[in-house]
Amino acid sequence: SSSPRLVAALKKGIEVMGVIIKDLGELSTPQLYFLIWYADQSVMTPEDIDKMTEETYYEYFRKNTEEYFKIINKESGTTNYQDYFILDASDGIGGRQVKKFELIQNSVAYGLNPVLINTGESETSTLNHNC
Repeated sequence: SSSPRLVAALKKGIEVMGVIIKDLGELSTPQLYFLIWYADQSVMTPEDIDKMTEETYYEYFRKNTEEYFKIINKESGTTNYQDYFILDASDGIGGRQVKKFELIQNSVAYGLNPVLINTGESETSTLNHNC
C-alpha cells in the first residue's frame, strides 16, 4: 500500500496552495476517477465536498443497476446466456472494494452469480509486495 508519510507530505504541499483536500482513503482507480468526475460536474462548496464519500460512488451506481439486471434477466432464455459474470480485481484495492458494492448483491437477487477473481486475498498475491 502507499506510504502514509508520502500521503502526509502530499497533503501538506497541497494545503500550502490553499486547496481543499478530501481524503477518501484507499479507493480503486475507477472509484477515484468517478469521484473526480462527480466533483467536476458543478461548483462544489466545502460543505458539498465534506458530504462526498466512498458511498457517493456506490449510491450513483445503485440507482442504475436494478434496470440493468431486469434487462439481463429477460435475456436468460437465449441460447448464449450465461448466469454468471467474472469480475477480475487484479489483486489490488478493488478486491476489497467490490465486496462492498451492492452490484454484487443485486446480481445474486436477479439470478446472476458473480465470480470474483484476483481479489488480493491469497498468499500468492504479489501486488505492492515489499512496498
